[in-house]
Amino acid sequence: MACASTVLVVGATGCGGADKPSTSGSDREQIKALTASLQTAIRSKDWDTFCSLATLELRTQIKFAAALISEKENPSCADGLSAAAAEEDVSDASYDLSRLEIIGDSAIAKSASKDDDGEPEDISFEKKGGRWLVAADPDEEGGFSSDDDAATTTTEAAKATPAQIGSPATDDGLTFTVRSLRQVSSIAADEYSSPLKPKPDEDLYLLRVKVTNDSKDGADPFCGGGSAKLVDSQERNIDFDSQEALNLPGNDFCGSEIQPGLSKRYKLPFRVAKGSTIATVVLWNGSAGDDSDGTGTHVAVDAP
Repeated sequence: MACASTVLVVGATGCGGADKPSTSGSDREQIKALTASLQTAIRSKDWDTFCSLATLELRTQIKFAAALISEKENPSCADGLSAAAAEEDVSDASYDLSRLEIIGDSAIAKSASKDDDGEPEDISFEKKGGRWLVAADPDEEGGFSSDDDAATTTTEAAKATPAQIGSPATDDGLTFTVRSLRQVSSIAADEYSSPLKPKPDEDLYLLRVKVTNDSKDGADPFCGGGSAKLVDSQERNIDFDSQEALNLPGNDFCGSEIQPGLSKRYKLPFRVAKGSTIATVVLWNGSAGDDSDGTGTHVAVDAP
């Protein structure tokens, strides 16, 4: 649980207060606001909020670390942080953000705390989609210290190919490019169907994605509701309704495959619990016979 313990020692001393991290202002100001939010989450043991402020790579490290000690079958990022907090008192650690080093979309804050080996417990940040997040330690192998555990975690983490909105990433011969993900009040349907609107207990999201077939066979990945899901900050998986998606103009799947070398664009509607925070878009090649459910490999895109 080394990685989870390290990220929990974020201190906001000298940073000022902020309820939520800002996405405006200078990079230094945004990181100050982020560390204040992280410290508030630690003090209130709000691990879901903490995980929503972490990169996909860090959440993956914490989840796999938690799997070794948790009794849960599929522990979440929040479970891992809770376990780490139970093992170690990290409330007195602090960071000197006057020594914050920012290089492009990466930053490191120097810590006054030392680990068991006497090394500084510095904390890393990354800028994703214009938003600063607490990041995985680049020197950690999946958050474990032993070689055997590091190798296991690296293998598991390799299942997910990280990507950003607008950047292509490939899974089993299909290249996915998320064009946008946004919450909407309604989605126009075809001439035979009513517009999609959220129910009182729902939020409605629209995912726009481009798929290029780099394989040697035709592919129809979204037919039947597969190949895409949203994951919220509580690690809950949200599927889209394939029938609702078929009623959206421009969607062409279930019977019309993407031929090798060609691309198609899709609009996928998701109904999520009201007030949920979407953390990740997960995409995979549902036409792959040996990995049709994406449990083997998939693309993981950080939500905006």
